[in-house]
Amino acid sequence: MRKIINQVTLVLVVSVALFACSKDDTSIVVVNVDKVVNDLRADTIIGKDLITGMPVSAGKYTFYSLERNEIVANSDSATSKWDVAFAGTTILTNSGTSYSNGIGGGFVYKGILYDTLTTISADSVFRTDNTSASPKIYAITTGNTKGWYNYDFATSLVTPLAGRVLVIKTASGKYAKMEILNYYKGGVTPTTGTEEEKLAKQRYYKFRYKFQPNGTKTF
Repeated sequence: MRKIINQVTLVLVVSVALFACSKDDTSIVVVNVDKVVNDLRADTIIGKDLITGMPVSAGKYTFYSLERNEIVANSDSATSKWDVAFAGTTILTNSGTSYSNGIGGGFVYKGILYDTLTTISADSVFRTDNTSASPKIYAITTGNTKGWYNYDFATSLVTPLAGRVLVIKTASGKYAKMEILNYYKGGVTPTTGTEEEKLAKQRYYKFRYKFQPNGTKTF
């Protein structure tokens, strides 16, 4: 008899717990933890401009899915399988004229730390790429100190700027925040070596991001 009572009690407890969970489901915000991506190769350097001294690349992007946390094959570049793409210091979103018809976009949030950005303002404007324009327009602003990085002409080093958070609208219309942590292989900015050696180590992104799978703008 005691065994039967215990079983009934257990069933009631489980039922109450399940009911409570189902009742509160609408208020639960599901947020993935930060993901860190290391040594994401972003184009190759094939030479140097004789006038500017800047590296010349092959112009090949590496496509990445923030939703699935994986590299997307170049053969799928004209699809909505990717969210961001990297080539040198340029970052594409899956929007506008950037390869595909994704509904993505983005902007660089200035003056706030990555961990401090917990909500995307409702009046935020998500830019889209227009690579057919002259000059080209990118959702993630390019150019020295204009976007996410600083280029030191004396040392030829690229370093991420503090307080620059990349806010991304994915190809499917969900949201993510991203911080570029380093631009060099192994996640370490070289302090010694020749210019050629430094160039050989660059274009290997280390970044962290948080993706919100439920479509809200809260992290």
